[in-house]
Amino acid sequence: MKTVAHRGAGLDAPENSLQAFKLCSEKGCDAIEFDVQLTSDGIPIVFHDSTLERMTDLSLAINQSKWEQLSSVDISVKHPFKDRFSNTNIPTLDQAISQMLACGQRMFIDIKDNNTKIIPIILNLYEKYPDLISRAAVTSFFSQHYIFGLQTNNTTSYTVVD
Repeated sequence: MKTVAHRGAGLDAPENSLQAFKLCSEKGCDAIEFDVQLTSDGIPIVFHDSTLERMTDLSLAINQSKWEQLSSVDISVKHPFKDRFSNTNIPTLDQAISQMLACGQRMFIDIKDNNTKIIPIILNLYEKYPDLISRAAVTSFFSQHYIFGLQTNNTTSYTVVD
């Protein structure tokens, strides 16, 4: 592995967006690190910060907002190339994984919150996309919860890095 893109091509397109991930593929990046957290209604989305403030003009907290509310938020409004990427939305975890697998990219899936409800979601993704076993690693600062949850809730070996 030669190149890992942190949050995708975040300087060239809004970070953690499908557009940033597409640029990584076009530029030959081998792998992408991206961040995952749950909305208040349990939808796993790809977003780094706990609030929208740094990337938008909104002060919404991710874990206190429903997906319906977040799905139309434009995360390009504060990006230097916002004119090229207007109306860039927050992707769901499923959208991001589907796109990266289609592009043949490897992934570092970084879990950003301490909500253990994400464990069955991650396990279900590995069942839905068996290629993740060889193409993705799950990382988190809350690893003790996730390592235990992933190890005790499945019979397949997943890579978990803390």
